[in-house]
Amino acid sequence: MNRAIALKPRMTRAYVVRGQVNLVLDQYDAAEIALSEAIKLSRHLPEAFVLRSRAYLAFGREGQAARDIEIAERLKGG
Repeated sequence: MNRAIALKPRMTRAYVVRGQVNLVLDQYDAAEIALSEAIKLSRHLPEAFVLRSRAYLAFGREGQAARDIEIAERLKGG
């Protein structure tokens, strides 16, 4: 994953996967950074918003988590 990002720094999917791995490892700071980068590169990824909301919840940032869930739902068409 790090190699993929190094070779293609605009590879949004690699940042999403990195964020998922960080969440599994309870590395919430790193997850937030990776998922925010994915969102910065492409604001049309509901999965990135949902995953980042999990990192926000781990920090007790319910408002930001709720906002990300709302954005994800809009992107999904719901």
